[in-house]
Amino acid sequence: MLSRFFSIALPLSLGCALNTTAWAAPIHFGDFEGDTVTYETVLVPESSGSLFGAPVISGDKLDFSSGLSTTFEADSLYGTPDSTLGSINAHITAKPGRALTEITATASGFYQFSHYIGDITADTAITATARIVARITAVDGVDLPGGPILLNPVDQVLVSDNLADLPGAGLIPSWGGSITFDVAQRAAIEAGISGKITGVLLTLDTTLDATSAAGTHSQIALRVYDAITLTVPEPTSASLLLLSGVVLATRRRQRSNP
Repeated sequence: MLSRFFSIALPLSLGCALNTTAWAAPIHFGDFEGDTVTYETVLVPESSGSLFGAPVISGDKLDFSSGLSTTFEADSLYGTPDSTLGSINAHITAKPGRALTEITATASGFYQFSHYIGDITADTAITATARIVARITAVDGVDLPGGPILLNPVDQVLVSDNLADLPGAGLIPSWGGSITFDVAQRAAIEAGISGKITGVLLTLDTTLDATSAAGTHSQIALRVYDAITLTVPEPTSASLLLLSGVVLATRRRQRSNP
Protein backbone atom coordinates (compact mmCIF):
# COMPACT_ATOMS: atom_id res chain seq x y z
CA MET A 1 0.00 0.00 0.00
CA LEU A 2 2.89 2.37 0.70
CA SER A 3 4.25 1.97 -2.81
CA ARG A 4 0.88 3.15 -4.09
CA PHE A 5 1.10 6.25 -1.90
CA PHE A 6 4.66 6.82 -3.09
CA SER A 7 3.80 6.81 -6.78
CA ILE A 8 0.96 9.26 -6.21
CA ALA A 9 2.93 11.60 -3.95
CA LEU A 10 6.06 12.01 -6.02
CA PRO A 11 4.82 14.50 -8.62
CA LEU A 12 3.59 16.75 -5.83
CA SER A 13 7.04 16.84 -4.24
CA LEU A 14 8.61 19.30 -6.63
CA GLY A 15 7.44 22.60 -5.20
CA CYS A 16 3.92 21.14 -4.96
CA ALA A 17 3.55 21.59 -8.72
CA LEU A 18 2.15 18.82 -10.88
CA ASN A 19 4.53 17.94 -13.70
CA THR A 20 3.86 14.40 -14.79
CA THR A 21 6.12 14.60 -17.85
CA ALA A 22 9.18 15.11 -15.64
CA TRP A 23 8.37 11.80 -13.92
CA ALA A 24 7.80 9.78 -17.06
CA ALA A 25 10.91 7.64 -16.53
CA PRO A 26 12.34 7.92 -13.02
CA ILE A 27 15.60 6.11 -12.32
CA HIS A 28 15.27 3.56 -9.53
CA PHE A 29 18.26 2.71 -7.35
CA GLY A 30 16.35 0.15 -5.27
CA ASP A 31 16.23 -0.42 -1.51
CA PHE A 32 19.03 0.07 1.02
CA GLU A 33 19.27 -1.45 4.50
CA GLY A 34 20.73 0.80 7.18
CA ASP A 35 21.53 -0.04 10.78
CA THR A 36 18.22 1.23 12.15
CA VAL A 37 16.24 2.26 9.05
CA THR A 38 15.41 1.00 5.56
CA TYR A 39 15.45 3.22 2.48
CA GLU A 40 12.77 1.89 0.14
CA THR A 41 12.34 2.86 -3.53
CA VAL A 42 15.24 5.31 -3.71
CA LEU A 43 14.86 7.10 -7.04
CA VAL A 44 15.54 10.29 -8.96
CA PRO A 45 13.35 11.83 -11.68
CA GLU A 46 14.41 11.60 -15.28
CA SER A 47 15.44 15.27 -15.24
CA SER A 48 18.00 14.52 -12.48
CA GLY A 49 19.14 11.17 -13.82
CA SER A 50 22.36 12.47 -15.38
CA LEU A 51 23.45 14.01 -12.06
CA PHE A 52 23.40 10.96 -9.81
CA GLY A 53 24.83 7.48 -9.73
CA ALA A 54 23.83 4.74 -7.30
CA PRO A 55 24.30 5.77 -3.64
CA VAL A 56 26.31 3.92 -0.99
CA ILE A 57 24.91 3.28 2.48
CA SER A 58 27.02 3.47 5.63
CA GLY A 59 25.26 3.10 8.94
CA ASP A 60 22.08 5.07 8.31
CA LYS A 61 23.70 7.55 5.90
CA LEU A 62 22.86 7.43 2.19
CA ASP A 63 25.86 8.91 0.35
CA PHE A 64 25.62 9.96 -3.29
CA SER A 65 29.14 11.45 -3.50
CA SER A 66 30.88 8.63 -5.36
CA GLY A 67 28.31 8.62 -8.17
CA LEU A 68 27.95 12.39 -8.60
CA SER A 69 28.29 13.69 -12.14
CA THR A 70 30.77 16.47 -12.88
CA THR A 71 27.85 18.18 -14.63
CA PHE A 72 26.16 18.94 -11.29
CA GLU A 73 27.01 22.62 -11.60
CA ALA A 74 25.67 25.98 -12.80
CA ASP A 75 27.76 28.10 -15.17
CA SER A 76 26.89 31.68 -16.18
CA LEU A 77 28.78 33.75 -18.74
CA TYR A 78 28.24 37.34 -19.95
CA GLY A 79 24.82 37.81 -18.41
CA THR A 80 23.19 34.46 -19.24
CA PRO A 81 21.94 32.83 -15.99
CA ASP A 82 22.15 29.10 -15.36
CA SER A 83 20.38 26.82 -12.90
CA THR A 84 20.63 23.09 -12.10
CA LEU A 85 18.17 21.13 -9.94
CA GLY A 86 18.85 17.70 -8.50
CA SER A 87 16.07 15.74 -6.76
CA ILE A 88 16.22 12.58 -4.66
CA ASN A 89 13.19 10.64 -3.39
CA ALA A 90 12.92 7.79 -0.91
CA HIS A 91 10.53 6.12 1.49
CA ILE A 92 12.28 5.79 4.86
CA THR A 93 11.02 3.31 7.45
CA ALA A 94 12.34 2.78 10.96
CA LYS A 95 13.18 -0.75 12.06
CA PRO A 96 11.29 -2.26 15.03
CA GLY A 97 11.90 -0.36 18.26
CA ARG A 98 13.26 2.70 16.42
CA ALA A 99 11.82 6.04 15.32
CA LEU A 100 12.75 8.79 12.86
CA THR A 101 13.68 12.06 14.58
CA GLU A 102 15.71 14.25 12.20
CA ILE A 103 16.72 14.13 8.54
CA THR A 104 19.88 16.00 7.53
CA ALA A 105 21.49 16.51 4.13
CA THR A 106 25.03 17.85 3.67
CA ALA A 107 26.57 19.10 0.43
CA SER A 108 29.85 20.76 -0.54
CA GLY A 109 31.81 21.81 -3.60
CA PHE A 110 33.53 24.86 -5.06
CA TYR A 111 32.72 28.07 -6.92
CA GLN A 112 34.60 30.76 -8.82
CA PHE A 113 34.20 34.13 -10.51
CA SER A 114 36.02 35.64 -13.48
CA HIS A 115 36.14 39.29 -14.53
CA TYR A 116 37.14 40.23 -18.07
CA ILE A 117 35.77 43.72 -18.78
CA GLY A 118 33.31 46.19 -17.29
CA ASP A 119 32.34 46.82 -13.70
CA ILE A 120 32.68 44.41 -10.80
CA THR A 121 29.13 44.06 -9.47
CA ALA A 122 27.10 41.85 -7.16
CA ASP A 123 25.09 40.73 -10.20
CA THR A 124 27.78 38.11 -10.80
CA ALA A 125 26.78 35.66 -8.10
CA ILE A 126 26.26 32.04 -7.06
CA THR A 127 23.77 30.36 -4.74
CA ALA A 128 23.13 26.80 -3.57
CA THR A 129 19.81 26.07 -1.87
CA ALA A 130 18.18 22.93 -0.52
CA ARG A 131 14.58 21.94 0.22
CA ILE A 132 13.23 18.96 2.14
CA VAL A 133 9.62 17.88 1.70
CA ALA A 134 8.39 15.17 4.09
CA ARG A 135 5.17 13.18 4.32
CA ILE A 136 4.45 11.02 7.35
CA THR A 137 3.36 7.52 6.32
CA ALA A 138 3.50 5.55 9.58
CA VAL A 139 3.33 6.21 13.32
CA ASP A 140 4.29 3.66 15.98
CA GLY A 141 4.85 1.10 13.23
CA VAL A 142 1.33 1.43 11.79
CA ASP A 143 0.57 2.86 8.33
CA LEU A 144 -1.67 5.92 8.46
CA PRO A 145 -5.12 4.78 7.27
CA GLY A 146 -5.86 8.06 5.50
CA GLY A 147 -2.60 8.14 3.56
CA PRO A 148 0.53 10.27 4.03
CA ILE A 149 0.36 13.59 5.91
CA LEU A 150 2.27 16.41 4.22
CA LEU A 151 4.35 18.65 6.50
CA ASN A 152 5.49 22.15 5.59
CA PRO A 153 8.74 22.05 3.58
CA VAL A 154 12.05 23.34 4.93
CA ASP A 155 14.27 25.58 2.77
CA GLN A 156 17.92 26.38 3.45
CA VAL A 157 20.55 28.50 1.69
CA LEU A 158 23.73 26.40 1.65
CA VAL A 159 25.99 29.11 0.22
CA SER A 160 25.60 32.53 -1.40
CA ASP A 161 28.35 34.85 -2.69
CA ASN A 162 29.04 37.41 -5.40
CA LEU A 163 31.97 38.92 -7.26
CA ALA A 164 31.80 42.26 -5.42
CA ASP A 165 32.22 40.57 -2.02
CA LEU A 166 34.93 38.08 -3.03
CA PRO A 167 38.47 39.41 -2.46
CA GLY A 168 39.49 38.78 -6.06
CA ALA A 169 38.43 37.13 -9.30
CA GLY A 170 40.10 33.85 -10.14
CA LEU A 171 39.93 32.47 -6.60
CA ILE A 172 38.23 29.08 -6.18
CA PRO A 173 36.71 28.95 -2.69
CA SER A 174 35.21 25.77 -1.34
CA TRP A 175 31.69 25.78 0.07
CA GLY A 176 29.67 23.53 2.30
CA GLY A 177 26.28 23.58 3.95
CA SER A 178 23.54 21.42 5.44
CA ILE A 179 19.79 21.31 5.91
CA THR A 180 17.92 19.61 8.75
CA PHE A 181 14.28 18.60 8.98
CA ASP A 182 13.08 17.91 12.54
CA VAL A 183 10.48 15.28 11.69
CA ALA A 184 9.29 14.52 15.20
CA GLN A 185 8.88 18.16 16.23
CA ARG A 186 7.14 19.26 13.04
CA ALA A 187 4.80 16.26 13.06
CA ALA A 188 3.76 17.14 16.61
CA ILE A 189 3.26 20.86 15.92
CA GLU A 190 1.73 20.74 12.45
CA ALA A 191 -0.23 17.48 12.56
CA GLY A 192 -0.73 16.82 16.27
CA ILE A 193 1.13 13.50 16.07
CA SER A 194 2.36 12.41 19.50
CA GLY A 195 3.56 8.91 18.61
CA LYS A 196 6.89 7.80 17.19
CA ILE A 197 7.39 8.57 13.49
CA THR A 198 8.28 5.30 11.78
CA GLY A 199 7.65 6.07 8.10
CA VAL A 200 8.44 9.14 5.96
CA LEU A 201 8.22 9.84 2.24
CA LEU A 202 11.12 12.16 1.51
CA THR A 203 11.94 14.51 -1.36
CA LEU A 204 15.28 16.34 -1.26
CA ASP A 205 15.83 19.11 -3.83
CA THR A 206 19.19 20.84 -4.28
CA THR A 207 19.45 23.82 -6.66
CA LEU A 208 22.60 25.53 -7.93
CA ASP A 209 22.17 29.02 -9.44
CA ALA A 210 24.73 31.19 -11.21
CA THR A 211 24.28 34.70 -12.63
CA SER A 212 26.68 37.09 -14.33
CA ALA A 213 26.98 40.56 -15.84
CA ALA A 214 28.60 41.75 -19.05
CA GLY A 215 32.26 40.77 -19.10
CA THR A 216 32.04 38.36 -16.17
CA HIS A 217 31.65 34.64 -15.47
CA SER A 218 30.42 32.65 -12.46
CA GLN A 219 30.39 28.93 -11.72
CA ILE A 220 29.28 26.77 -8.79
CA ALA A 221 29.71 23.00 -8.58
CA LEU A 222 28.53 20.29 -6.18
CA ARG A 223 31.10 17.55 -5.59
CA VAL A 224 30.34 15.90 -2.23
CA TYR A 225 26.78 14.89 -1.33
CA ASP A 226 26.08 13.08 1.94
CA ALA A 227 22.49 13.30 0.86
CA ILE A 228 20.62 11.80 3.79
CA THR A 229 21.76 11.32 7.38
CA LEU A 230 19.21 10.29 9.96
CA THR A 231 18.99 10.87 13.69
CA VAL A 232 17.38 7.77 15.14
CA PRO A 233 17.08 7.60 18.94
CA GLU A 234 18.07 4.52 20.87
CA PRO A 235 15.17 2.29 21.98
CA THR A 236 13.61 3.54 25.21
CA SER A 237 14.04 1.53 28.39
CA ALA A 238 10.35 0.62 28.17
CA SER A 239 10.83 -0.75 24.66
CA LEU A 240 13.84 -2.77 25.75
CA LEU A 241 11.90 -4.09 28.75
CA LEU A 242 9.02 -5.11 26.49
CA LEU A 243 11.40 -6.79 24.05
CA SER A 244 13.17 -8.73 26.81
CA GLY A 245 9.80 -9.80 28.17
CA VAL A 246 8.77 -11.15 24.75
CA VAL A 247 12.04 -13.08 24.44
CA LEU A 248 11.70 -14.47 27.98
CA ALA A 249 8.10 -15.53 27.37
CA THR A 250 9.12 -17.24 24.14
CA ARG A 251 11.89 -19.18 25.86
CA ARG A 252 9.53 -20.29 28.62
CA ARG A 253 7.02 -21.58 26.07
CA GLN A 254 9.76 -23.44 24.25
CA ARG A 255 10.92 -25.10 27.48
CA SER A 256 7.36 -26.11 28.42
CA ASN A 257 6.87 -27.91 25.11
CA PRO A 258 7.85 -31.60 25.18
